[in-house]
Amino acid sequence: MGSQIISAIRNNVEKQQDVPILVLSGMSKRENMKKTVEAGADDYIVKPFSIENLNKKIIKLILGMKES
Repeated sequence: MGSQIISAIRNNVEKQQDVPILVLSGMSKRENMKKTVEAGADDYIVKPFSIENLNKKIIKLILGMKES
């Protein structure tokens, strides 16, 4: 289901193709992570997570977006 939503965002409108997508999930299997990233997610974080780790990933995505 999540990968379908990500694909819809990426394939929908040109402006949305550059929107960073960070997936927060309780599913920690590598196959789930791989499928999600292949669908177009920029990063993946498994719950439970620390606020510090979440902040680092968000900053990384925002800085990457500005560099493009």
